[in-house]
Amino acid sequence: MNRILRLSALLTGILFCKEINAQYWASPTEYDYSGMAIEITSGASTKYEQAEKIYRWLCDNIEYDVDYMYYTADETRENMKGVCQGYCELFYRLGEAVGLECKIIPGFSKNIRNTVSIDRHSWIIAVTEKGDIFIDPTWGAGFVINKVFHKSESDMSWFDVDPYIMATSH
Repeated sequence: MNRILRLSALLTGILFCKEINAQYWASPTEYDYSGMAIEITSGASTKYEQAEKIYRWLCDNIEYDVDYMYYTADETRENMKGVCQGYCELFYRLGEAVGLECKIIPGFSKNIRNTVSIDRHSWIIAVTEKGDIFIDPTWGAGFVINKVFHKSESDMSWFDVDPYIMATSH
C-alpha cells in the first residue's frame, strides 16, 4: 500500500506540471561538490542518513531568495540563497557527489484553501534503503511573509514526508 501512495503522490506532482517534458535533473554545474558533500554527510552510514544530513544543512544554511534570482545549484551555493529549484538542485548535486540517487520533481504546491498555486514549486525524491522518500528542503527551511524569509528551527516535517501529505500539499 505504501508504494501505491508514493506512486500516487509522484503522479500528482507530474500531472500538476505544466510541461510534460519538464526537467527532472539539475542544471549543468561548474563545481565539484564532492568535498562539500563529504563534509556535510560526515558520520552518515546510510543513504537515509546522508539525505537527512543534506536536508538539515540546506535548511540551516540556505536562505530563501525572495527576489527570485537564484535557481541553480551553483547560484544557490555562491549566494547561500535560492528559490525552491535552487534548494533542490543543490540537494541533487550534494547527493550525487556521495552516491545518493535523487530526482527533482517540478510541479506546483497547494495553498491553505487546497487550491493549486500559480507559482511553480520543486521538491525531491531520494532513493534510500528505507525506500523512496519525499523531501522538500525549501519548506523545511522556512516560510515567506510579505517578501521576508523567516527561517524555521529544526523543522524535520518536510523530510521523509508521508506520501499522502505530499499528494495533498504539492
